Amino acid sequence: MREKSRPTEEQERGGPPVDWAAKWVRKFQVYRERRYGASGEASREQAEAFLGFIVERWQAAPWQQEQARTALKEWLGPVVREEPKPVAPEAERTVLRGSEAAVPGGPGSAGSGKWGLAEGVLRLQGAIRLKHYSQRTEETYVHWLRQYWRFLQGHKAVAGFAELASEAKVKRFLEYLAIDRKVSAATQNQALNALVFFYREARGEPLGQLGEVLRAKASKRLPVVITAEQTRAMLGTMEGESQLKARLLYGTGMRLMELLRLRVKDLDFDRNVITVRAGEGNKDRVTMLPAALKEPLRQHLGKGRQQHQADLQEGLGRARYG
Repeated sequence: MREKSRPTEEQERGGPPVDWAAKWVRKFQVYRERRYGASGEASREQAEAFLGFIVERWQAAPWQQEQARTALKEWLGPVVREEPKPVAPEAERTVLRGSEAAVPGGPGSAGSGKWGLAEGVLRLQGAIRLKHYSQRTEETYVHWLRQYWRFLQGHKAVAGFAELASEAKVKRFLEYLAIDRKVSAATQNQALNALVFFYREARGEPLGQLGEVLRAKASKRLPVVITAEQTRAMLGTMEGESQLKARLLYGTGMRLMELLRLRVKDLDFDRNVITVRAGEGNKDRVTMLPAALKEPLRQHLGKGRQQHQADLQEGLGRARYG
């Protein structure tokens, strides 16, 4: 497969520095006008509140958060840096905890131990990356933390809910998923895994045996296996690169993300094998390269090299081919 040329830092983060910096400053100004009705100099509190807002509402990626922070510092200068330490908006200070006290020795021990959504997401991402979990796992766990936070937000006014322990709140959330949203057992268990990990690894507040008690039992179904003739008919409806990808998935057993990450160096035509990098469990493995796909792959690589050379002549394609 042709390795996609990695964009430069400027391309990846929205174009030339002046463009993306101006964009973030404009967004910040709109935010200030709508939230504070502010027309004077910006404060550090307002800037930090905006950075928390783009995480909570827009689910901004880490590089976007860094980009926005850099833009505000460059454009607002000393006004941002010299103000007192900011206080997040009230909505962002909603507590993801089971009790008021911080857990001694836990990651939330500093101060009162109360976290808002933005802080919770950052701590969760840090715990996940420390254990070298996959990007997909990180995205899934962050998604369920956001869903749980919204559930807590919606139940703040329920009598006695705020005094419940973390285990009880998680149980209520799982019941909500099963009864109101009618999610599958697999989805319910995915949400449980995310919250158990969050409380144990990010908050330092293990939920005890809750994970084993509440884990939903998945229904057992016999797999549907299509015949060889059905497979040929399905592949016959495709053409070009899409068909090649489908044939690789079928013939090698690779997962979709493993196929999309495939690089030229992972193909060994002499030994008829494909090296799958960072697969399940972040482990490498080797799978077979079907003989019927060797020639289509060589043709595809030849087209990729031609396109790469054309890109280089136009001043593009900075990444090394292969």
